Amino acid sequence: MDYPNVCFPTQAFFSLSFLEKLDMSRNNLTQIPPNFSESLAALRELRLDHNALVLLKPPGLEHLENLEKLHLSHNRIRSLEPGAFRGLSRLRHLYLQGNLLGVVRDGSLTMLPALEVLLLGNNNISRIEVIALAPLRSLSWLGLEGNHLEHLNFKTFLSLHTAATHLQLAGNPWNCDCDLHCVFSKLLSVRHLHVDDYRNVTCREPWQLTGASLAWVDSQLCVAETVTVLVIIATVIQVHKFKQEAGLDTMN
Repeated sequence: MDYPNVCFPTQAFFSLSFLEKLDMSRNNLTQIPPNFSESLAALRELRLDHNALVLLKPPGLEHLENLEKLHLSHNRIRSLEPGAFRGLSRLRHLYLQGNLLGVVRDGSLTMLPALEVLLLGNNNISRIEVIALAPLRSLSWLGLEGNHLEHLNFKTFLSLHTAATHLQLAGNPWNCDCDLHCVFSKLLSVRHLHVDDYRNVTCREPWQLTGASLAWVDSQLCVAETVTVLVIIATVIQVHKFKQEAGLDTMN
């Protein structure tokens, strides 16, 4: 189907109860009606990519109890409402690349016990809340490349209690400091977490390291910060001593 500005008629799919695959991509759809999925319980794959969807909220998808693949890439989705994926207990692949998501919030990815692949690349994500990923106990692949991440909270990924999860993190504007080094060091030491593109993770800040691979400089970051701090402390001590000596000379 490829018709511009398509609107869902109220009972558009009521006679398609045995349908297993539905392609509604490239239709300029702006929303998913509340009753959209009522007669589509047999659906296994749904394509809604390359539309103009802005917001996902219940109950538009909640009757898709057999859905395994959901394509939502290249829309204008800015946020995922809590419960947006309610009822999708068999969903294994969720594609959300190329949207406008800014934050992955706690509660936005609940009720997805079977999810194995979550692709969030090329959004505007600058923050992932601490337990946002915790419900995803089957997750094996998480794509976060090409976002706006500068730092990470290690606890966010430690909450992933999976057998093995592969992470894609390149193409973000990383601020390469001692904290980031510590986070990546911990990630690389966790047996079930694998940063597959670690050697392609590059620094944006500080400017002296722009374009440098984090893998090449990470062991020097904390040393450099420590040296800088020591130099500052030594300078302050010297200035203080100088002022004291200058004060004594004046008194004499």
